[in-house]
Amino acid sequence: MADSLLKVKCYLRLLTDKDVLIQQKKALLSHSSDSQVEAITVLAQNTQKKDLPITNKEKKKLSKYKKILKKLSNTKIAKATKKRLIKKHYKIILIVILILKELLEHLF
Repeated sequence: MADSLLKVKCYLRLLTDKDVLIQQKKALLSHSSDSQVEAITVLAQNTQKKDLPITNKEKKKLSKYKKILKKLSNTKIAKATKKRLIKKHYKIILIVILILKELLEHLF
């Protein structure tokens, strides 16, 4: 898990930074590289597998986005499809990343 996340740690930091505008975050997510899509996929997979220590409150927030997280974590779906999902549901991806922000900070 940590390898793919470490490759794009600056990218993830930008997505969690409060000083970056939502339009800029949307543009970052819309033009994600393969390694960045892979990192988002890894976050979705670990969230689905419950490998991450998440509080009950955070679980409730994430349960709303279960279908999208499931699609992103599916290994049979092509990266191009995942890129479209990320582009379409960028707000959900940002929410997931913000919820996991503390965990990401411990990794870096």
